[in-house]
Amino acid sequence: RYIYFMTINANLGALVAGICLVSVNACLYDVLAAVESTGINEAFNQALLSSAMPFGGIFGSLIASFTTGKLGRRKTMILADYLTIAGSILSIMSRFRLILAGRILCGICAGINYMAVPLYVREMSPPEMSGKTGAIYRLAFASGVFLTFLMSFGLAKTPSADDIWWRVIFLTPCVFAILRIVGFMCWVRLDTPRYYIFEFNHRDAIDSLKMIYQDEYVPKIYESEKKVERAQNISDILGYKYRNQVKVLMLLYCISQFTGSSALTFYSTMIFTQSQDDDSGNSDIDAVNQLNLILAVMKIFSALVGGVLADKLGRRPLLVYGNIAI
Repeated sequence: RYIYFMTINANLGALVAGICLVSVNACLYDVLAAVESTGINEAFNQALLSSAMPFGGIFGSLIASFTTGKLGRRKTMILADYLTIAGSILSIMSRFRLILAGRILCGICAGINYMAVPLYVREMSPPEMSGKTGAIYRLAFASGVFLTFLMSFGLAKTPSADDIWWRVIFLTPCVFAILRIVGFMCWVRLDTPRYYIFEFNHRDAIDSLKMIYQDEYVPKIYESEKKVERAQNISDILGYKYRNQVKVLMLLYCISQFTGSSALTFYSTMIFTQSQDDDSGNSDIDAVNQLNLILAVMKIFSALVGGVLADKLGRRPLLVYGNIAI
């Protein structure tokens, strides 16, 4: 129960990332109608808003690669939650530059969660549960996407400066960020055993292991965790020892990006409404919302099935079959 609670609490950050990543896509025309004119081509503003999250995500991942080792996995996620609240508040302002800054900040938070949450869950999960707990990240992320696109049906048919529902959508991540802070402060107060071992904090490492395993197994697992090597710098990761693993990971990430799923995640509203003859460009917005919702449902389905298949078939066969399906 503790492991599942810990996993769900941590993955509130994945849900937040899902909301933040698609909220501009879901509310694009409403945001542009509400902000002050910038005197710049509207298509350029659309591109800026849509690209702000991935741009911030680059820096968030770099930040997390440092803070997860220095502050710990748990404190890194708490930091991401505070930044999420700040970024969400900036995102509902009426000045375009403030919204853009808020979106970049939310992107940084998403990048931090993208790095810290799977690392934390993996190190807190016994091997026989890692498939199911790992799938919760994808499920939570997909649920955030689904919730955002579901809420987008409440937007006005004709966007105007007086609409506030898009601001409600942009503030929704604050709710889950606050919930995760409370969860970490009140119930999940320990970091991962591996982090404590790397920091030579052996007492907390033992206490953390006791929250996961029965007492009679703790000494053996503790000794096993102590033998895990830690990459000290970027040259260790890119060097000869981990070279093959890095190549495989880069290949898998490239394949996932070239499927086109990210294009639909970030730009489906722009793709399918700009071609309309209506002057507003929104004549088919309901159909686009339905498409986005269907894509979100498919993400949830694949996350549910993927967790089970990862344990049944194994990781490598699942990747092979998945790439064949792509």
